[in-house]
This record gives sequence, structure tokens and C-alpha cells, in this order.
Amino acid sequence: MESPIRSIYHWHTLPVADIVFSTEGSYLYSGGGEAALVKWNLFLDEKSILPRLGAPFHRLNISSDGSFVVTTHTDNSLQIINSQKIVVQMIQGLTQGHFQGAKTANILPTGLLYDPLNKALVLNGKPGHLQFYNINEDKQLFNLDISGRNFISQERENVVLNTDVQKAAIDDKGQWLATAEFWDDGETSPQIWLKFWEFDVSKQTFVLNTNVILPHNKEVNCILFQPRIASQDMPIAVTTSNDCRFKIWGLKDDIRCDNKQSWTCESMGCFRNLPAGDACFSEDGSLLAVVFDNMATLWTVDKPSLKTILCHKTKSNKIRQLVFGRQSCCHLLICHDGDSIIAWDMLSLSMKWIVHTSVERIVADSTSDMVAAFCGDHTLYLFKPDNPEPLHTVENVSQKPVIAAIFVPLNEENSSFLRTSQLFFFDEDQNLLTLTDEAEEVESSDAKKLTVHQNLPATPFAMLQAESKVSTVETVEKKPLVDVSMFEHPDIEISCPTFLSPRLICSKVLQSLLIPAPQSDI
Repeated sequence: MESPIRSIYHWHTLPVADIVFSTEGSYLYSGGGEAALVKWNLFLDEKSILPRLGAPFHRLNISSDGSFVVTTHTDNSLQIINSQKIVVQMIQGLTQGHFQGAKTANILPTGLLYDPLNKALVLNGKPGHLQFYNINEDKQLFNLDISGRNFISQERENVVLNTDVQKAAIDDKGQWLATAEFWDDGETSPQIWLKFWEFDVSKQTFVLNTNVILPHNKEVNCILFQPRIASQDMPIAVTTSNDCRFKIWGLKDDIRCDNKQSWTCESMGCFRNLPAGDACFSEDGSLLAVVFDNMATLWTVDKPSLKTILCHKTKSNKIRQLVFGRQSCCHLLICHDGDSIIAWDMLSLSMKWIVHTSVERIVADSTSDMVAAFCGDHTLYLFKPDNPEPLHTVENVSQKPVIAAIFVPLNEENSSFLRTSQLFFFDEDQNLLTLTDEAEEVESSDAKKLTVHQNLPATPFAMLQAESKVSTVETVEKKPLVDVSMFEHPDIEISCPTFLSPRLICSKVLQSLLIPAPQSDI
């Protein structure tokens, strides 16, 4: 065809991700970065738009009868829309792509958290949200809207910044959630919010308790709660920031409202006018360790007072992470600067050991004295802080660098080397991974064998088809109406070459089929 007929339909400001025709060919569906489904009437040159579908489009398809349109999105979700432009079903996996329109290089700034009440992992979700993901059932429970702002789609030539959750923490009882939001376009003053959320048992979700506007002058680097001990009445939280300060927050009675409590800043600390980085509490909550450049400082919590400074004389790299040991190793502090791991003894205030290796992430197990270290060669080392020799080594644990990890407590002990917890970690490809023992792998492989051995497509509906049917109806063996085996036919057993003519043996065969009469009737 030398000159094909062309038509131009314009509405999208961002590149179109996918298009699909209706079954009869009279309509055209399109979707792109605006997170809106456009239905074009090719004969009347009209269009209808279904906006605010959550995230930019990835793929489109339509059912054979044209009654449903299915859309897939960049946040790892799938939506089914009927002919009346109503979303009738949504399937949401682990939300991905939350970092769109953010300048930060970390795609998971909150890291991995654990909610002991909902038994769920907590991490960044949609922009301005936290997602609660049930690891036992492998499904998303809900998204908690932190920022309370609509998602703004990108522009073709400009980057639109969406307010996102930068840091978050949950106390060990799951009663309180703290979040820090950050927005900075580089032209106006940065906007920072520190929010404290309380779990509402009746609503089964977190409800906003306190909103602190501009808690720090610069970006918040860390939020953590003090471990709750039996004698402690009120929870305590700590925030660190690039404004060279760390602040201690406490829950107090609100003088403006009766029978209500709110969070206020009780005290703050600083050191040599250096930015405050990572921080952690000791197991009993009596000591607070805060990173300032290449130094780890120890402070008391009630009234912040500097106790000591830990610094290696030949190491000038900034400390990236530090964690206290647990149980028998609670007196040891583990630090890493990306090139080495150092263990400090809090009793003697001296360095216990140092190992030079490329490190991506370290995490301590709250239920044991184990520490996990993810190294740059994609190797995982599990060790106790009192000995640098690893107890377990796992090679090629991830194809991409690990950016977050957490130990999740188990309800009952298992037979693996991690008896009381399970290690989960998150890589740069936004894959949530975990370690399993050989027994679980065998069970998983046996489960995979229960697939349908039929010529069916690999679809969710095909996996619902049974491989075999079970019925209570007994199968009866088929038998002829006349059982000729009860009769003796010696002539029929003769081989074919010597078989007599049927005319000669017909009378004998008929006589053999007759039932002999009783002797009394003769």
C-alpha cells in the first residue's frame, strides 16, 4: 500500500507505554506516564479518560469479548476495568517504583522494618506511603498514606518531585510508628515533617498523633525508638540530621487537650559541628551511639552526656552503620565504613578486632547474638561480634548489591542455623529475598512438581485446573453379556489350518450352548 491512511490522536503529554484495539476495532485504548486510561472512539473522533489509576502504565490488554481491560503498572500492580470504566479488581504485589521523581540515590530510604502486631514487613510503597507486606502469606496488607498528597506525574522536560518518606521506625511493641518526610527542589526552602503515629486497635491501623514541622533544619538521617524495658513508662525516640544535631523526643501530656499525649523534643546534642549520621541503642537502652563523620560517640539517654569517643587512628572514612551486639555480645559495638568492619568493646573502650573487606550492609539479630554482613563480592557472612571468624558463609546471595536487611523473629524455633529468626534482604533490583534451609527447599521443589501436566497456557486460571479428578463412584469392569469361557469348545481351539468347515461343526456348537435338562425331567 503506497499511501496508507493515517490518523493522529493526541492527548498524552508523556510517552505512551502501550495501546490495544477493541475486539471489533472501533475503539483504541492507550496508557502512559500520566497514570490515566484513554479510550478513543475511532469513528466519532471522541475520547474518554479514566484518571488517577495509581502509577504509570506498563502494559494493556483486552478480553476476547471486549468487556474488560487489564492494565499493568510500574508499581507492580494489575487492575481490571469493565466497560463502564470502573476498576472491578486490583492485584497488588510488592510495590515497586516508589522513587519516581526523587533525587535520592537510595531506592529504599526507609530500609526494612518489622511490625510485630501485623506480622508484616514495612517499607517504602507508593510515593508518600508505607506498605505493610505479610511475608507469611506473601501479599500486601495495606498502604499507609503518610504524606496525604496526590501523586503528581512527571513532565516531559522537568522532573516533578513528589514528597516521599525518607526515614521510618517502629517500636519493639508495634504501638508507635515514626516517619520523616523530605521535599527539596533545590530552589525553595526544604520542607521536612516528623510524624508520630499510634496504632488504633479499633481501626486496626496507625493514626496520626503528632506532626512536627521542620524538626531539623536539614535532612533527617536516622530515626529509632529506645528499646522498651519493663520499668519504662513512656517511649523515647531519637532523630539525627545533617544539621549537626541529634534530638531526643518523648511522649508527654498535651496541655492543650485533656486526656491526650503528644510528642515533644526533650533534649538535643551535637559534636564538633559535624553532621549526625547513623545511630543505635544498646540492648538495655541505657546507651546511645551516634556517628559523627569517622567517629562513634556514646551518650547517656536521660540527660544527653558524652561518655566516650571511639575512633580508629588510621581510618578516615565516614562510618556508615553501627549496631550493638545482643545477649552475650551486648557489650560490643560493630561499625563499618564500607571498607572494613570494626568491633569495639564497651567495657574496655578498646578495639577488639578489625576485618578489611568491602561491606554493603550489616544487621543484628534481636533474638540472638548473631550479626549478618553483606559484602561487595555478593557474599553473606554470619558471625558473632566477639569473634571475626564467620559461623556461616553464603556465596552469591544476591546478583545485585543489598541495600537493606532485617531479621524477622519466628513464632517457633526451626532446624536451620538461624533458629529463632529469618533473614530478609532487599537488593537494587527491588527484589525481596530470604534464606531458607535445605528442608524448605526440598518442600518447595516438591510443591513445584504439583503443576498441571496439560497443554495449558501459564496463566493463573490454568494453575487452578486439577491434575486429576476424585470421585466416589466405583468403576465397574466391563464384561460381555454372555461369558463364553464357561463353555468348553475343544474344536474352536484347533489351529486355523486344520479348522473344520462351519457347516460341519455348527450342530455341535449349538448343542454345547444348550442347558442340559435335569435328570428327573427326562
